[in-house]
Amino acid sequence: MKTRSSRISRSLKSGLLALALLAAVGAGGCAMGGAKPAAGGPRKLEAGDLREAGQRLGVPIRPAGMLHLSQGRATLSAAPAANLETIDPPRYASGVDLGVAYLDLPGKVDVGGASRVPIPQGFYKLRAFADDVRQVGKTGGHVDLLNAQGRTVAQLPAEVEIRSLELPPEAATEPTVLTIRTEHTGTGSDTAYVVVFCFQCSNGAWVCFYFRIYPGGSL
Repeated sequence: MKTRSSRISRSLKSGLLALALLAAVGAGGCAMGGAKPAAGGPRKLEAGDLREAGQRLGVPIRPAGMLHLSQGRATLSAAPAANLETIDPPRYASGVDLGVAYLDLPGKVDVGGASRVPIPQGFYKLRAFADDVRQVGKTGGHVDLLNAQGRTVAQLPAEVEIRSLELPPEAATEPTVLTIRTEHTGTGSDTAYVVVFCFQCSNGAWVCFYFRIYPGGSL
């Protein structure tokens, strides 16, 4: 039976590949690219908000790595797990907690399935899975959004790059680089935004996951 990641729509995956490349080229540290906070938009979350959410969700975070995106009616924030650099890549086969995210989205999202799904406003644990961790290279995968009750609210398509089969020496000193990027697609009633989160971790595994927002108007 085909994996979930193998059923991702080709157009959505193309958006990931293009944006992930931009993230890799532009990432010189924990900095967000692709959008600027909108004037008069939603309140920007503080690092303490994500830290408290991480404690509730069982995923302590690294506040210094927090990123925030606020554009139009969409607000997204995320931070990597404090221990992410200590997890060796083969463990992504059974699931690794990347960090915590806050999502407040203006409409349903396309996650590669037959229909668009709602993602309720709130904080989520990000748990990443890789399809194949037996060799170095790129593979499919997905990221589960888990709420405070431990329920999977959505599975987001992902691409995982296994760069090492064991922890590299730099894992002990180099923090995870997190980027969030957006790209406008479509016109008229099909106007949408592809949002890409990339966790470039020094543990030897890079994870980019993505979804498409249909806000029913300009984002």
